[in-house]
Amino acid sequence: MASKEEVVQLKKVVQELRKGQLDILIRLETLEDKVAALEGGEVTPGKPKEPEPILTCVQCSAEYKESENAEGGCKYHSSRLTSAGWEYMYSCCNQGGRNYDSARDLPGCTKGKHRSKHHTEYFYAAYYFHMSDLSRKAKQLWLTMDLKDHVTECCEWAEVGLSDEGKVFILVGSVRNACGTCAEFSSEELKQCKEESFTALQMSDSVGWAIKAEIQSSDSEANAITVSIKSASSSIPLVKRIGLYFAGDVPMPGKVECLSDPSPARVTVARHHCNKHLTLFVFKA
Repeated sequence: MASKEEVVQLKKVVQELRKGQLDILIRLETLEDKVAALEGGEVTPGKPKEPEPILTCVQCSAEYKESENAEGGCKYHSSRLTSAGWEYMYSCCNQGGRNYDSARDLPGCTKGKHRSKHHTEYFYAAYYFHMSDLSRKAKQLWLTMDLKDHVTECCEWAEVGLSDEGKVFILVGSVRNACGTCAEFSSEELKQCKEESFTALQMSDSVGWAIKAEIQSSDSEANAITVSIKSASSSIPLVKRIGLYFAGDVPMPGKVECLSDPSPARVTVARHHCNKHLTLFVFKA
């Protein structure tokens, strides 16, 4: 049988072992937390994890975190806001009001996920409000184009300008404030073009009309924007080109050239120098 001194000694050993085990568990938990932080937040050891950014939804204007962005959290209108008698109405839910600005802010009726950037994957009213605001609030409007289509009885159109945020925007559509799309480019994006020419945006229809906007560049810097509008009632497109240069980091408009005009009984020959390439357009009405 063990003596009293031996029992006391054994108890001390057990206490020491338990203390060591506790230290190991604490260190293990600390290491696991660091691993989780590195995998989830991609932070360097010793630095606190960056807080998740707060985003603003372009469809409903609500603020959200991407980690909490669940289906159904966004409510937007899936139709245009149109004038109906003395009121402005959304056909998707028959909500409306007598004041256009207040009707714009009515709560949405269609559920989806929040989106932080404008898109054309499906219809949402805020996209067309954004297009209207780009034109209405523009610092400068550099180029406007309109072409009457005698087949669709619509007027295809395009605008190029400088937004109130200092971005170059391109707007195109077949019916103003009803059917269209847009593109925006910062000075940094335009001064780092990797291609000599690329399509900024385009629209078309099975009836035969088509709109296309291209950005040309030289030495990796955008130097021109060319917009082409072809109606369903003519085989000859309306093509205009506007030069582009930079005053420091501020984009500035250059000369506007008409490269093609579908006016009847007219032959248009335009020589277009861009990126050391010569393009010859010959059109006969």
